[in-house]
Amino acid sequence: MIVLLFFLFHCSTYKEFTQNLDVYETEILKYQVKTVWPIILSFLGNYKIKQADEVSGIIETDWIDYTLESNLIDVLDINNSFQLSKIRYSLKLTPEYALSGKEQTRVSLKILRLSKKNFIPGLKSEPSDGVLEKVFFYRIKRMIFLQSKFEVKAPTE
Repeated sequence: MIVLLFFLFHCSTYKEFTQNLDVYETEILKYQVKTVWPIILSFLGNYKIKQADEVSGIIETDWIDYTLESNLIDVLDINNSFQLSKIRYSLKLTPEYALSGKEQTRVSLKILRLSKKNFIPGLKSEPSDGVLEKVFFYRIKRMIFLQSKFEVKAPTE
């Protein structure tokens, strides 16, 4: 009986199980992959890239220290400040075609988070709140817009 109660209360819940699934935030950009790829690489240029394969469309960064930013975000929650926090960007770029036949790019992004708030050893996986993903897509769209606006075109004769 005690063993049964132990497993009931200490096994992972359905909510914890679903948080670990590969759920990506996805947006479709109305530009070709060859336009979007270098912009995403330049956006991630400050971070160490673990994998970048243009043929398969996969980009993944190494773990990035995010402790300072996490503590700034949770500034009002003094008792639960982060001792260590890390994130990792994982992206998939896939070419698609609109009904008009024009190529566009599906960008799928997952930001993995690990954090440690107390003195128990080990890092705990945390679900994303979606804010970093939305900021990422906003910045990528803005960088593409600025590049297209200030792009120098060759003079035509």
